[in-house]
Amino acid sequence: MPGKRQWFPDAFLLGGRALQNLFRQRPKDLGFAWLHLHADLPEVRPRPPRWITLFGPRREEPQDLQDLRAALDRLAADPRVRGVVLELADLRTGPATLQSLRQEFARLLHAGKDVIAYLPSGGTWEYYVASGARALVMPESAVLNAVGLRLETYFLGDFLATLGLQADLEAVGRYKASPELLTRSTISRDHQEMLEGLLEALHTELVVDMAEGRRMTRLQLEEALDANPLTAEEALHMGLVDACFAPQAVGKWLAGEDEEEPPVRPWAEVQRALRHRLRWRAAQRIGLILFQGTLVLGESRDFPLPLPFAQNWAGHETIARRLRQAARDKRIGAVVLLINSPGGAVLAADLLWEEVRRLGEEKPVVACLQDQATSGGYYVATAARAIVAQPVTLTGSIGIFGGKMVDAGLFRQLGIGRHAVSRGRHANIYAASTPFRPDERERLRTLLEEGYRRFKMRVAEGRNLSPQQVEERAQGRVWTGRQALELGLVDKLGGLREAVRLAADLAGIPADLDPEVVLIRPRVPFALSLGLWAGEERLADLAGLYTYVERLFSPACTPMWNGCSPSASWPSVRGGSGWRARPRAAPQSARPCISWSARTPRSAAI
Repeated sequence: MPGKRQWFPDAFLLGGRALQNLFRQRPKDLGFAWLHLHADLPEVRPRPPRWITLFGPRREEPQDLQDLRAALDRLAADPRVRGVVLELADLRTGPATLQSLRQEFARLLHAGKDVIAYLPSGGTWEYYVASGARALVMPESAVLNAVGLRLETYFLGDFLATLGLQADLEAVGRYKASPELLTRSTISRDHQEMLEGLLEALHTELVVDMAEGRRMTRLQLEEALDANPLTAEEALHMGLVDACFAPQAVGKWLAGEDEEEPPVRPWAEVQRALRHRLRWRAAQRIGLILFQGTLVLGESRDFPLPLPFAQNWAGHETIARRLRQAARDKRIGAVVLLINSPGGAVLAADLLWEEVRRLGEEKPVVACLQDQATSGGYYVATAARAIVAQPVTLTGSIGIFGGKMVDAGLFRQLGIGRHAVSRGRHANIYAASTPFRPDERERLRTLLEEGYRRFKMRVAEGRNLSPQQVEERAQGRVWTGRQALELGLVDKLGGLREAVRLAADLAGIPADLDPEVVLIRPRVPFALSLGLWAGEERLADLAGLYTYVERLFSPACTPMWNGCSPSASWPSVRGGSGWRARPRAAPQSARPCISWSARTPRSAAI
């Protein structure tokens, strides 16, 4: 039964926590908890095995937004806690994740706790988060850099021409701008229109929220923001902050003139004194599956090094295996698919769409869109029963493109000659030595049009829209989450907390029961995980690292820009197949480099 409680396990668990609470009666006044939120704060960070957490060093500060939610929930439930001071500095995470963080401040305020944001320095997004607190404090020597929003894109057409390379790409969708990065030297009108619309929508979202948080009119806030960068004193004078002093003086400032100074303790100390929340858990769990990175066929690969233009690869086989694992687990009542992907391979998106649809026939699936779920990311999300997105999430981009990179000029510059023989009318369609002929381009356009038609069909089926309605929302245009809600492309605004609650409701779990959220991932044997776990959800082995380096630096490697694969072969030493083959019998010195079509190449991306 969905609403059934875990009577026996929970009786022991709650009994033990109640006993611990008896020994956590002191101190009587916990005052304010000081939490440091610095640098990377993802929505969910995969945890190491439990045996490592028992024997390894314990991290006191929250490691992700899920950790922070649990911490704030405990603070809200303990009557001895007056409030929390959150120090925000250099938050390197996406806009939607930051918006989720800001919404947690509102929940804590609604629970009757005071929320103070301490901002040593920060830009527009850090100030946006801090403006959700009851009061905002900066050091006297700090500088506020809430200068506004800026979108910038690069165009490599002329640069590639100097190298002797030509991106021969075709796109379906008026606003499908990804190929422009490789084919143009300036922005197109449609691309400019889309960027202007996105920037205006994001700016409006931020200004409205910040004005409400600072209790100012929109005009007053915009005038203050336009004066940035500001010193702390100038920001105080303009009403952007409430006080300026060192962190050691926070307690004295909170006390005011007549009251006694409240204690301000670090989170690690408060955590050990907090009482546990005593609530029954539902028998069924909510499974959480991560879909992070550029979608590719095969297995997922994370970049082991912070390389330029590097994006993680989300393999459709890896995600599909976890979806099937959730379907087999009887303890899982519903699944939340957490998507943060700019798109990728068309075939991978369609295969994964089918896996999500199949799971949805057995259990409710809710797609939670994070910072970006465009193209293939949104394609997969349409198979879910419901879609949740933050107002600043980037989504949509219903379109498709494909083609190849022509390297004839590069080979001429290097003085490399080559000659190919072929059989078949379109045997050279993916050859990197020549651009598409008119008949080859027509065939490519036909394939892309079919992929675009299928994409729109998936959206129409999943969102209950007519083909005409989908076409009006498609054309490769990117929307914000709020715009997507108005267009019927998502069902609800919110983050992971809202997605989990919606999944629990769809699974029939009562609101008075806490559904346990479990991250679905492959089980790692103890012998293999020993000494190899490095905070990632998969093992880093030498073979995997070698494969990654080979794919990254090989001339047959397909480049990834803006989350999409603009070329079927770069350069096409792989030939049309994407495979490189040589006769085994020939000696090394006499081996000719022969390539042929062994299978259909992946020439399209969304």
